[in-house]
Amino acid sequence: MGSYSGSGIFILASLYSFRNSQLPQATHNQLPRTAQELGFLKENIASPHSVPGGNSRLFSAVGSTKHTLGTIKGKSLLIDISNTFTKIALSSREKVGKIHRIPTAKLTAAQLRRMVSDWSYHCAVVASVVPSRNSAVSRALRSPLIWVEPHIDLGIGVDYPDPARIGGDRLANSVACVQLYGAPAIVVDFGTAVTFDVLSVQGNYIGGVIAPGMAAFTEYLHKKTALLPYVVLREPRSVLGKSNEEAMRSGAVIGYRGLVREILTQLCQEIFPQDCKPKIIATGGDAKLVGSRLPLFDVINPKLTLEGLRLIAVRNYSGFSRSEPRT
Repeated sequence: MGSYSGSGIFILASLYSFRNSQLPQATHNQLPRTAQELGFLKENIASPHSVPGGNSRLFSAVGSTKHTLGTIKGKSLLIDISNTFTKIALSSREKVGKIHRIPTAKLTAAQLRRMVSDWSYHCAVVASVVPSRNSAVSRALRSPLIWVEPHIDLGIGVDYPDPARIGGDRLANSVACVQLYGAPAIVVDFGTAVTFDVLSVQGNYIGGVIAPGMAAFTEYLHKKTALLPYVVLREPRSVLGKSNEEAMRSGAVIGYRGLVREILTQLCQEIFPQDCKPKIIATGGDAKLVGSRLPLFDVINPKLTLEGLRLIAVRNYSGFSRSEPRT
């Protein structure tokens, strides 16, 4: 987990003593500011700038200070807490390693601690859309911990009325999209919900669309009807179903492509000029099933969120920093 000199340990111990004796009411969010004033932490807090012609705020989330991950030989722990599954992986600066999946409903501090107990890493980066599981991660990990939120150094701008309401996974997807494929772009993430996130010509996050995930259609029909069965989603043999299962599968998969196509078409028409074609990237669990038959997609990258977390680790890692999750 990295080593510190004797003087470094003394300094950190002194800082801890100072925090507890001088600032008895200090919160976790106050500690990084105090430490930064003493020169021990680097925290990139984005500066909001007014956007002409509206009430939105543009957060310039591009830091100018030097980052330290490149000077330390080690790996980052990446955690993507989604509604259905939590994905966990180690990464180097250049590559995401093997991905481990845990049902998010079963994610506990003890389970996570056991999973990573013999892993070697220098920091953890977490994107979470399930706040009830955040404390499990905080309790399980003792390494420097970065929560993906708009105020950290993302390398992209955020032009959105309430940036704090943007899911960490959507921010991570946007970071990976701009860094790996460029802008303008639209990222479509096929999960429990399907999200469409739009990046401007300048590479700023400017908003998006949220719709039910593909499985929601068949699950809803199964739960709300007396005779329709539970259906495993896969490519239908034909649009014409010869059984209830085949008919539901056709309606879900083929019909869903129509939903995706129409939203993408309208986004392109409304947001971008005719001579400006955005790159369209698919990610998420159902990306291959839906996107493989839609020529609108330029790239299908199921690991895009984790790639974004890897890139955020590179930009933000500091040997002493630890942020707190939004509650």
